[in-house]
Amino acid sequence: MIKCSLSQEELLSEIEKVRSQMNHLSRELQRTSAEMLELSTKLDKLLNAYQFNHMVQK
Repeated sequence: MIKCSLSQEELLSEIEKVRSQMNHLSRELQRTSAEMLELSTKLDKLLNAYQFNHMVQK
């Protein structure tokens, strides 16, 4: 089970922030770099939390 203390709006804001960071870094780093993998994992967790929260609210 995924638990997150952020609201849906805060999750969306954080998702966009991490996406932007990934887009910026992708111009400089390989997709398999440690930094990109770390951001990708963070984005996955945020997206999963957002989806879980959305399903629970229904």
